Amino acid sequence: GPWSGASNLSLTNPELKRQVSERLQNSLKRFPPGAFPETRVPCDLLFASASGYDPDLSVEGAIAQALPIAMAHNIPAGTLTNLVYRHTRPKLWGFVGSDTVNVVGLNQTLEMLTNHQQTIKDGLLAKGLEK
Repeated sequence: GPWSGASNLSLTNPELKRQVSERLQNSLKRFPPGAFPETRVPCDLLFASASGYDPDLSVEGAIAQALPIAMAHNIPAGTLTNLVYRHTRPKLWGFVGSDTVNVVGLNQTLEMLTNHQQTIKDGLLAKGLEK
């Protein structure tokens, strides 16, 4: 679609600097204190990907988002952190690039877990065991 793709702005472009600064400020507001030091926000949370549809995210980027996502899905943060590590792929050939999280696979697992929890809750409600 027309909204896929990065901005194509160079690193010296003032508009890119403004966008990254805005994303940094939004990240610091959105994530809980201590999710990451201000100087170490994972770059994949600040820059757009080439296509806008990358299925991978850095481990640091995924972990930084674990607490708010866990809260939104009503699951323990530790459970989501474990899922992040289960969906982590190692560096290419063990030394090229960095470890990445398969976000598509992680989201599918998270959806199955959330649906499973809802099914259990519905069953308990039907039996009058939960308020």
